[in-house]
Amino acid sequence: MKDCVVVSQYNKEMDERVILFVKMLPGHTLTDEVKERIKKIIEHHLTHEHVPNIIMETPDIPYNLNGKKLNGIVKKLVNKKPLQNADTVINPSSLEFFRDVDLGEF
Repeated sequence: MKDCVVVSQYNKEMDERVILFVKMLPGHTLTDEVKERIKKIIEHHLTHEHVPNIIMETPDIPYNLNGKKLNGIVKKLVNKKPLQNADTVINPSSLEFFRDVDLGEF
């Protein structure tokens, strides 16, 4: 794993689920085995309640000019909210994945 970003997604009833987006190292993919290892590590170091509902591979993660991950922008895109200040993203092509991702209904 190269990097990751965790966000909450809400449904119409404001129920929440946690989504972990993982950017893998070149030449690696997010297999079911890797997902299970991630879940076990999170559960071991935190609690079962911290284990994400969805773990999904992403081609990239948005960062600002200082190299900070833009979790808030990912959260807005996942929740289909309008974006403001997207001009601070140094890799704007990374936003397309989160804008178009299909996480299914819950």
